Amino acid sequence: MAKQTVITDSDEESDAEELLNRQYKVILLGNGAVGKTSLAHRFCDGSFSTSYKQTIGLDFFVKAGD
Repeated sequence: MAKQTVITDSDEESDAEELLNRQYKVILLGNGAVGKTSLAHRFCDGSFSTSYKQTIGLDFFVKAGD
C-alpha cells in the first residue's frame, strides 16, 4: 500500500512560523580596515559611513527577517 501524506492548513501555518523563527549566526573574519563592520552595517541597517572607526573586540548586529 502506498504511503499518503495529508497537508492541512495548520501544517502550512506551522511551516511558515518555523521559517519566520529561523536564526542564522554569521561571523566576519579578516584583516583590519577591510570593511567587515561596514559590510555588517550595510546588510543590517542599509547604511554606510565613510568615516573610519576601529572596532575593538567585537560588534554584534541583528537583522529582522522580512
